[in-house]
This record gives sequence, C-alpha cells and structure tokens, in this order.
Amino acid sequence: MRKLLLLSVAPAAILFPGLAYAQVSEQKPVAADDAVAVSDIVVTARRREERLQDVPLSVTALSGSMLEQRGVVSAIDLNTVSPNLRVSQGAQKSLLQMTMRGQSLGNLDANLDPSVGYYVDGIYVAKLSGANAAMVDIERVEVLKGPQGTLFGRNTPGGALVVTSADPHLSDFSGRAQAVYGSDDFRSGELVLNLPLVADKIGLRAAGKVMKSDGWGYNPTRDVGQATDDNWFARIKLRFRPVENVDAVLGYERVEIDELSGPQRLVEVSPALTSYFPLVAPATDKITNYLNTPRFLEYGEYPATSKSTVEMITGRVTVEGDVVSVRAITGYRSTDVEFGLDLDHTPYELMDSTAIYNFKQWSGELQAFGTTLDNRLDFTGGLYYFREIGISAGPTNVRPRVTPTAPGGAYQKYDTDSVSVYGQTVFRFAPRLSLTTGLRYSVDDKFVAASPVNALGKPNQSCALGPAVLPDDSVCYAPFKTSHDAILYLASLEYRPTSDIMLYAKIANGTRSGGTNSRATGNNPASFATFAPEKVMEYEAGLKSEFWDRRLRINLAAFYDDYGPIQRSVTFLDTTTGRLNGRVTSDAHATVKGLEFEAAVTPVRGLTLGTFVGLTDAKYSEFIDAGVDRSGEAFPFTPDYTMGLNASYKMPVGPGDLTISADYFRSAKVISNNSAIRAGTLELLTLPAYDLVNARVSYALDNGLQLAVYGTNLFDRHYDSSASDFSLGVARAAAPPRRIFAEVTYRF
Repeated sequence: MRKLLLLSVAPAAILFPGLAYAQVSEQKPVAADDAVAVSDIVVTARRREERLQDVPLSVTALSGSMLEQRGVVSAIDLNTVSPNLRVSQGAQKSLLQMTMRGQSLGNLDANLDPSVGYYVDGIYVAKLSGANAAMVDIERVEVLKGPQGTLFGRNTPGGALVVTSADPHLSDFSGRAQAVYGSDDFRSGELVLNLPLVADKIGLRAAGKVMKSDGWGYNPTRDVGQATDDNWFARIKLRFRPVENVDAVLGYERVEIDELSGPQRLVEVSPALTSYFPLVAPATDKITNYLNTPRFLEYGEYPATSKSTVEMITGRVTVEGDVVSVRAITGYRSTDVEFGLDLDHTPYELMDSTAIYNFKQWSGELQAFGTTLDNRLDFTGGLYYFREIGISAGPTNVRPRVTPTAPGGAYQKYDTDSVSVYGQTVFRFAPRLSLTTGLRYSVDDKFVAASPVNALGKPNQSCALGPAVLPDDSVCYAPFKTSHDAILYLASLEYRPTSDIMLYAKIANGTRSGGTNSRATGNNPASFATFAPEKVMEYEAGLKSEFWDRRLRINLAAFYDDYGPIQRSVTFLDTTTGRLNGRVTSDAHATVKGLEFEAAVTPVRGLTLGTFVGLTDAKYSEFIDAGVDRSGEAFPFTPDYTMGLNASYKMPVGPGDLTISADYFRSAKVISNNSAIRAGTLELLTLPAYDLVNARVSYALDNGLQLAVYGTNLFDRHYDSSASDFSLGVARAAAPPRRIFAEVTYRF
C-alpha cells in the first residue's frame, strides 16, 4: 500500500489515456453514396471520439437501435452477437456466467472475482447475481476482448462487457411507451420519459419496465410453471450542465426479480443416490423413472426459485479544460439474493438446498485526460478505489435428506479493498504511425471469515471446525487475510497503409485477484487453502479495414495467450465428513489461441448483411484435479467456434418504413462444468452443438407508432443451456423452445 501511495502523488505516473466509459453512436460515413455505405460506429473507448475502425482493439459495439433490431432485451441475449463471447445462465436465472476468449468464472464462492469485467454506467459490478436484468433504455453495449486491466477497474483478464444507459437530453421532451405479449402468456410494459427541466441546463430521464410470464416449462409435482418471470425495473437520471464545460449526471436504479428457473432433468445418478432413493420414496417408484424425462418437464419437489433485489446509485462529473479535463465517477451497488434449488430433481426430499447472498460495493474513480504536443499526444491517468463487503450462507440443506449428516454449507463474511493508479498514452510519430502504452499498479486486500451453517442458514453453534484452522477454539469462526499487488501494462503499435486500412499489434497482461477458500464444511485445513492470482499474457494482431466506398467492412484479430496460473475448482475427499468437497487451486496452466472475424456489407440501399466467426483453441497444458491428470482437456464454457449471420432490410412502404431482419447463430459443443467431479461424467457434461434462428418484422409509421412481430428459436431446436454434476448425479437445464411475440411501440 505504501508503494501505491507514493505512486499516486507522482504527476508523471497518471498522464495517460484510458479505455473506460465508452460512448457508442451511429454516424454516417463519408462515401460516394452515403445512403448505401455501412453505418459508422463512433466510440470513445480511449477517452476520445473515434470511429470503431480507428481503435486498435477487438471490439464489438452495438447501439440502442441495433440492440432492438437484434432482439436483445436482457444480458443473456448478448450470447449471439459477438465472436468468442458466451453469456449463459444456470439454475439461478438472474446470475450471469460470462466467458470470453476461454476465460470464465466457474466457481461462485462469494470471495471469488469474475474473469470478464461487467460494467454498468462506468461502474464495475463485482458480483453477477441479479445482473441478468432487463436491458431498458440502453444507449450502447461494447464487448472488449482480451485483458483490460490497465484501463478498467478490476479483474478483467478475459475482457469487459460495458453497458451504458441513456443520459437525459437537455433540450427536447421525448419518450417511448411499449407493450409486448407473447408465448407462455408473456407480457411486458415499458415506459421511457425524457424531460428538460431547465432548457440546456437541467434534464431528467426516467425508465421503467414490468415483465411477467407463466414460463415455458412445467413441473407436474408442484403443478407450477417453470422459467416464470415476475420482474420489474426502474431507473431515473438527473443531469446538470450549469456552464458549458461542466456536465454532471446522477442516477438511481432498482431491480426486483422473482422467478423460477427453467426445467432441469436428471441424466445420470450415482449408486449412492440410487441407494438413498428407496428410503424416501414408495416401493412402487424407482429413481430411473426420473432419468431423461421430457426436456420441458421437471419433477423436483422444490422448484428452483430466485429472488433478487438490486439497487444502484451512480454519479459522474466531467469538467472540460483547454488542455486537461477531469472526470469523477462514483457508484454504489447493493444485491440481495435468495436462491433455492432441488438438486436431485425428483418429487422427494433428497437434496433440496437454499443459499442467501448479500453484497454491497462502493467505488470511486478520478481521471485526468487531454491532448498536447500539437495534438500528437493523448493522455489520461487516474486513481481508482473499490470496496466490497458481503455475506453468503449456503448452499444449505433446508429439508430433510438421507445423505450423510454434516453441516450443510458455509457461512462466509468477506471484505475486499482495492486501490490502483493507472494511465495510458497514444503518441503519433507520423500521420500513419502511432504507439499506445499503458501502465497500472494495483493492490487488493481481502478478508474472509468462514463458519459452517445449520439448516436455517445461520452460523452453526455446534462447531465442526477444529483447532487446525481456528485461532480460538471457543469460537466457531475462521478468519483469513490475503494481499496481492500487480503491475499491468499494455503496448500497441498501429500503422495505416491507407486511410481505410489499419494494422495493429498489441501485447497486454491481465490478472484476477487471489484469495482464500472458505467452504467451511469441516475442520480439514485443505478447505481453507489460499490460491494465487490468475495471470494471462496476451499477444494480439489485428486488421481494421473498409472497401468499396465504405460499403464493406472487415475486421480481423488473432490472439495467443500464455495463461497461468489459472484458478480452477478441484475436488478432494474431506476426511472430516467422508464426502467429496471442492476448493479453488491455482495450479493449472494453458495456452489459448484464437481468431475473431467480423464483417458487414451494404450492397444496395436499405440492405445490410453481417457475419462473425470466433475460433478458440483452449486446452490445459498442466492441470491435476484430485490426483487425475486433466492435461489436454478442453476448457469449460468455451466452444471451439461460434458463428453468426445477420441481415436487415429497410424500405419505405406507404406512410412508414418496413424493416425485416433475421439472425442465425451456431455454437460448437461445449463443456458446461468447471470440473468433472466423478470419473466418467465429462461426456454427460458436454453439451452438443446447436444453432438458432431469430427474426423480426416491424413497421414504423411517421407518426411515431411502430408495430412488430418477432420470434426466437424459430425452428424450435431442442438443446440444453447448461449441465452440472452435483456429486451424486448429473442434471441438465433445458433452453427455451420457439417463442413468438407481438410488440406495439409509440415514440414521441
């Protein structure tokens, strides 16, 4: 920490440009016939407005209108819009699982951090429970590939997903009202209002959405729907611009999520679970009756429930100067989650559990940025502080079960502090040649305390922890502290052989902070082993290009990652309980190679065609799991390839415009679990390849009224979204079937 404070007062250490808080907008390019050219995407991903084609990074950017056209209504829908990005959900629908270039978080312990950073209005979101909320009134979404730790706050070795909502406009009264009805009695209502309170000085913007559905699955045991929704979302933003060079935005949002997960079914059971079953079930029933049941049915006695409340407060103040400008970004986020799950997926009380999470985080960032040396040097630097506290209890047994008796879960209390100083420069040697360099120094201090929990989710008074881990054997409480620092850097050389072609080569490193295992289910010290920070060194080369009077755009990036140590969940036999248990280690290593290709073309007026392909070769070079050598095994959550095609045609018809759009997406097979807990289950945890087709037809009248019909999974492909090994069996979760929706929107 002392080194960090010394660095923070050195002015030279903060004179560099950053990459957070990106802006995206659509802009017509200069072309022979600009009505036929591909629309530009303008970003400020490096703290200055640039065309996407001028940014030496692999980036997928979508504006709000693009999100609507592609049918993106929640973060999970981003799974099909970008190469080498996988966004999924498990039994807890509101929990995001993001993978980028092979890097992901496979263990959901409260003291672990994601490998892919998730940012909302410039604020890093540390815990992704409750993050799969409705995407309402979104200005832009950016998918930034590769290590971003130099520029973004914390723990982004795999990349960053940046979501920015619309700010108030200060000069016009406007808004939008929308109603949607569709399959499974899905219905939603959305309202957006923009109010200029004082012309060009003060503006207010409010957005809200209510969403309900009866679900597309069914549970005959409980006679209830599965995959139901009963959610609402609200956001309000206030913007002040007292003088021309000062701009301030204050925001508040709240999300309430109450839902049942989609149906899950058993595909394999262990001999142990088979032997437990007759103790709770009638003699006429057999557990094999619940193996491989119809994919839209779940026979769980206790359907998976998820109740989440998320509150977020954000603030941003920008003061523009002639040479140096200053921006301050601050945020607070609170997440409360109650999550219940029937692990055995039968009508009987075998392995029912629940978990409770409460997370709170605060962050503050101060940035300085500008241009000097006759516009040859862009610079930005900053100081960043992050604090998170939280409590988690579970998973805990909440119903009787016949498995061996022992405390059913872990009670964890944790506290994280992170401080960093960062900067980056772009220096132009010549009009066609530039060099980007960046540096960041950070310190992460973590505290975690663990205790077994009882059936009510409270710290267990009958302590199973022994003197091997307890500082005071009179208290059932094991505290641990870790501290890690890191130096992150980036260097990128950019060259333009012509005005429409850019070549770049980049080297960057990234890290994810280490910590202490805290699954306090016994007094085995192995349950509390520390794990080191995760590290990656990435080499990337890319091409950004436009041809045919900018009607054709082709972007290409190739990367090679030296990845290790890697944090991975492994299994071990806990001799204090006689059961298999899990912990995180940092012993795995790998090399990851890949390619990303994106293209768009507008051959005739109104018609836009696009495609992307992502290739990833991610296999362990070293990984020992419970004494088993898993070297050569493919990464979890990482398909060898993903690809997509999209087409949109807009034409005038009568008093309005008719737009027809369609998307095709295909993913290779993927391992849907971080660790094969028992021998022979890896194949069951591997999900086959699948493809999806979505389409939308809309008619927008000149008076602001728009009618639309759209569908997802139009060919009704039956595939599974995830698979999990719960130590006594393997279950798979079904993905949604074909769904059709009708939409009415009025803009004013």
